[in-house]
Amino acid sequence: MAKSKDHMAHNQSYKAYKNNIKKPTCGCQTSTKGVLNKAHDDARSRAQNSLSESNNLKALVTSDSKGSFISI
Repeated sequence: MAKSKDHMAHNQSYKAYKNNIKKPTCGCQTSTKGVLNKAHDDARSRAQNSLSESNNLKALVTSDSKGSFISI
């Protein structure tokens, strides 16, 4: 039985991927997780900078006696 054209096309595509000629198509878009992590870090740093030094919660976190800035 002869191989189908679809199978041969898949084989060629796999060989190109294997030889690093063609990059894989998955993962080419910016990951949502990375974008959300950056947004979270930006929001956390802005919240940290907006609190005054006399804020009791910020004083606790800064002194490392309880929690971290993620808690704020």
